[in-house]
Amino acid sequence: MTINEAQVTVSIVIPTWQRRDLILRLLDLLEVQTRPPDEVIVVDNGSTDGTAEGIGARATVIRLTENLGFAHAVNLGIRAAGGQWVGILNNDVEPRVDWLENLLKSKSSFVTGKTLSYHQTDMLDGTQDLLSQVAMPWRAGSGRPDGGQYNYQCSINFVSWTAVLYRREVFDRVGLLDESFGSYYEDVDFGIRCALAGIDGEYQPEAVALHQGSATLGAWRPATVRLLTRNHRLLIQKHFGQWLDWPTTCRLWFSQILWAMLAARHGQWRAWWQGRCEPLPATPDIPEPVALRRILQQSERELYRLQKETGFDWYWRMYFGLFPPPK
Repeated sequence: MTINEAQVTVSIVIPTWQRRDLILRLLDLLEVQTRPPDEVIVVDNGSTDGTAEGIGARATVIRLTENLGFAHAVNLGIRAAGGQWVGILNNDVEPRVDWLENLLKSKSSFVTGKTLSYHQTDMLDGTQDLLSQVAMPWRAGSGRPDGGQYNYQCSINFVSWTAVLYRREVFDRVGLLDESFGSYYEDVDFGIRCALAGIDGEYQPEAVALHQGSATLGAWRPATVRLLTRNHRLLIQKHFGQWLDWPTTCRLWFSQILWAMLAARHGQWRAWWQGRCEPLPATPDIPEPVALRRILQQSERELYRLQKETGFDWYWRMYFGLFPPPK
């Protein structure tokens, strides 16, 4: 679906790889939205299952010959998009019929809704993202029952790019995703850049979607664990550089040990080690991250509050057991 650029209000970008069934289902759901998007762009990361042929004329399809990662695919879609709002959707998301209409109520620079577990729809998949002081993310509410404090609209700093809507000017100010991440943590990096630029967003719980989660690579596949491990190292290198003081270094190493233990519990020690040893691209020198430390301390306080109120996950119980949240 394409229209004259001057008329476009909302563009939706969907990166996909294989899983033709998922993308066709998502296109069905976008077509019946109470406020349908004006433009849908599917970036096919080299699928060999007939994805592009199945889509046909239902969306603009950008076809790649190989899978170059989430960040590269999304950036191509954003560049091609003509809307004043640009949304990004994973291919395994199923938005409810009024999802887009509810997101467009926002006056903020970006907005996300509530995602529920596809397999257990009374449980949350996630809301906003919250980060520790060493930028380890938690999808707030993940695995918790729907309701309570997650039913209130609020201002947010960080958001997963599972299902999100941005005003076009955000990309004009901050740029696009950093493609050196490939897949995973590219959205965390983007969120940090937005926060440092003074750009905040909104959580709109009335905008609801279901999310299968890791439907393409799998949650505990070796490639997933390797990339998560490697890209968190890249995130720290990029935003802290040589400015790792002793307290931050202790937090960083302990958080990585906990992550290694979690990976090992799922049989992925080897993948974790590969991610630890993989060479990283060079990143530019940065000034001392005073503003970033302040932003992350605030985010960690909220992360601790929600974990305490709804029950600690194993990882965060161990983390906060050694490092109490900042006052």
